Amino acid sequence: MPDRLGRFLRAHVEELFVASVLGVTLLLFLLIPYKLAFLNFFYLPVFVAGFFLGARKSILGSVLCLLLVGLYAAWRPADFSTGGTWMDTFFNITSWGGFLILAGGIFGLIQEKLHREYGRIQRLNETLAQEHEALEATNRDLSQVSEQRRRDAEQLRQKNVVIEGLKKKLESTLYSTIDPTVARMMLEGRLQQDKREVSVLFVDLKEFTTYASQFPAETITGKLNEFYSGMEPVVERFYGHLDKYMGDAMMCEFGVPIHHDQHVLQATLTAYFMLKAAERKKYPWAIRVGLATGTGIVGLVGARRRNYTVIGEVSNLANRLESLAGEGEAYLDETAAQYVEKFFDVEQVRSFSVRRQSDERTRQQIAELEYEVTQNPRDPDLHFDAGRLYFSLREASEALKFFEKALSLDPSRPEFKLAYADASLKRDEFEKIEIRGFSRRVRVFRLGELKNPLQDRARFPKSFSARYGTLWQRANLPHELILSHESIDGSLGHSQVVAALSYALAERMNLPREIQQQVFWAGCLQDLGKSTVPHHLLNRGGPLSPEEFKEVEGHVERSVSLAKQMGCDKPSVLKIIENHHESSNGRGYPNGKVGDEIPIGAQITAVADGYSALTRWRPYRPPWDRKAALDALHSAAASGRYDANIVQMLGKILEQPPSVQVQPT
Repeated sequence: MPDRLGRFLRAHVEELFVASVLGVTLLLFLLIPYKLAFLNFFYLPVFVAGFFLGARKSILGSVLCLLLVGLYAAWRPADFSTGGTWMDTFFNITSWGGFLILAGGIFGLIQEKLHREYGRIQRLNETLAQEHEALEATNRDLSQVSEQRRRDAEQLRQKNVVIEGLKKKLESTLYSTIDPTVARMMLEGRLQQDKREVSVLFVDLKEFTTYASQFPAETITGKLNEFYSGMEPVVERFYGHLDKYMGDAMMCEFGVPIHHDQHVLQATLTAYFMLKAAERKKYPWAIRVGLATGTGIVGLVGARRRNYTVIGEVSNLANRLESLAGEGEAYLDETAAQYVEKFFDVEQVRSFSVRRQSDERTRQQIAELEYEVTQNPRDPDLHFDAGRLYFSLREASEALKFFEKALSLDPSRPEFKLAYADASLKRDEFEKIEIRGFSRRVRVFRLGELKNPLQDRARFPKSFSARYGTLWQRANLPHELILSHESIDGSLGHSQVVAALSYALAERMNLPREIQQQVFWAGCLQDLGKSTVPHHLLNRGGPLSPEEFKEVEGHVERSVSLAKQMGCDKPSVLKIIENHHESSNGRGYPNGKVGDEIPIGAQITAVADGYSALTRWRPYRPPWDRKAALDALHSAAASGRYDANIVQMLGKILEQPPSVQVQPT
């Protein structure tokens, strides 16, 4: 029984509480004399009912209160009298009852809505709690996974360190035996067997075997490594591939594995600077170089030990030429010599069946006869005598020119015909060399000095060369590095010409000495950035696409960067380099500057650059003559490309400037 009562009380606690409040209110209502004033106390049980039991029961409670009060008013109307009629009392009670019912309903509805919202929020909280718990569980799982991943990453990092160390050891070992470019291309699978035109260079030490027999092995090895350490950078600087060492000899190729259009020039520059390095370092032996250009088969040869090399006649010829060369000499085949003769002095090597020393007396007689020929060009005997002298020196080609002229002047002379026939038959024997292993005789040429472009009379008058021709040689410049950049597109001497012309222009314009020095250095360095432009763009004669031209434009910024790397820290010089392709009309690059925005030094070097570019040889066209180049510069100045006053001054300089030499600073 007590349990049932307890369960009943727990189940109906809210109704009992509302009934208690209502009972207390009724009791107070009966005890207090001011009934009408106390009616508002009935709002209390109604609101309690609305809070605990809802709108429906709140309204029912309100109606119950109204009935109780109405019955009481009917029983004892005097308790509700306010001095008015019974209608007034009825109206007051009715109005109060209506508001009581309305208030109970509204409060109950509000409470129900709040209760529903509370329930919804409680359910949301429960859902959030569940999700939070699930999220925490997920985070714990992720933490465990993350920790495992961290441990795995650490293990992987340690393995990578080991692998990287092994890779560096492998690369170090590989690069010490194979050209780094070849090694990279081999690892990337980009090496192919091919047949292409290449230039092959052999360098050897003359009488090294005799020298080596006089010293211990470690001394010889040290000296040999010292020699190779001086030669290897030269090969690398001119984009060559160091193929192999063969005792005291080196074999190098140019144009492979990466193709360069100017491989003949790069190989010749390598030979030239190898000889210069050997002469400068005064090795205890002399070196000799052989260089040949032709078609060869390139690729990897060998089974287990593989080597990237060139095989074919071109390699054999280069090797034979090296063995024929004298001490401190470089021999070139005809193909290479013809290609580089515009940049180097080359002299044909005559047959070795006679001594190669020149007969000075005969040379003097030839010079006298050639002068007489110019005075008497119609005298066949003078031509014949000059031809005979050349033939005595075994220079058959020169002899043939004079014999042919003598025959044209007097075809009836039999001695002329006989001499012409004899020179024709002997030309190959005299001028071509028989080389072991070759069925044919070949023309061989000895490499001489690098030509000074300022001595080119087609480009510069003698007076200009006399004044400015040695500026470059006497200046403290990294000549070899600059020539390395110029070898990419065959623009050898371009920087030298631009520097000298810029200096001359600044001098003739009476600019301060400081600006003269600035334009000289800027002219030397302003095209360094072309070494970073793809070589096929620089060697192309046709138009460039916008993307390709953008690539070429970028050389200006890279020239500034390379000049800084070479130690040029003068802002004024760097500013000239940065602006040397700007135009007064705003159509230049890289920033499209106009007029006075361009430093005067940059305007000067731009004109010098334009003249040099027009009058030098290009891979895709011959050089322009001086007048045509100046006319083109004047036309460009009229359109705003160049400063007209500077172009006009250039024309005056190239006519008749002073001839006193100037000293570089």
